[in-house]
Amino acid sequence: MTAEECPLPYLTVRAWTMRVPVFIVVSRIAFASGETVDVSRPLQVLGCNPMTADNVKELLQLEPLRMEGGFFRETYRSRWMIPPDYLPEGMRGMHSIATAIYFMITPESYSRLHRVPGSEIFHFYLGDPVVMLQLHPDGMHQTLTIGTDLESGARPQVIVRGNTWMGCKLAPGGKFALLGTTMSPGFAQSDYQGGVREELIAQYPDAADMIQEYTRE
Repeated sequence: MTAEECPLPYLTVRAWTMRVPVFIVVSRIAFASGETVDVSRPLQVLGCNPMTADNVKELLQLEPLRMEGGFFRETYRSRWMIPPDYLPEGMRGMHSIATAIYFMITPESYSRLHRVPGSEIFHFYLGDPVVMLQLHPDGMHQTLTIGTDLESGARPQVIVRGNTWMGCKLAPGGKFALLGTTMSPGFAQSDYQGGVREELIAQYPDAADMIQEYTRE
């Protein structure tokens, strides 16, 4: 086993080369201000025990989202409430001002087509690109890629307007994606409406093939 100093921009590390997967151990981080911080937490090189969907579920304590698909955990629900008279059309009862969740999909458990009366903002955190299908109230449909490859058209934040049907699946070859969603007014169980395949195909015949993929019988 040999050891050598490996200079990287703003990062000084010590690397050990072995006949096993290589690890990089960070020894010092240098900030642009000139300040340095000593650290000792190992960073694993790509290909060495990468994060998996099971890891994410365990670390973030995600639970199955049975009505929609995927896995989630609510991380924020404001204690401040909005009376029904001030809510968008279609929302019933008192609603929190805002809510936020972690949301993860896998090849086996994806987000089936559904809609809610309020707007929802999706944020990309970790994993593989996500292809979102949106079916708009005016009869139009579109697909958007949620991810970090900006040059290819992906975006790390996507807004879904209220009463738009939406569903998410991994791009081909993907293993998992960790997203977050926020809503204001906040989400309430009574807002959720699951899509019915035959009804959606009748309303959006040009998107029939994708509706088949994003729904279950």
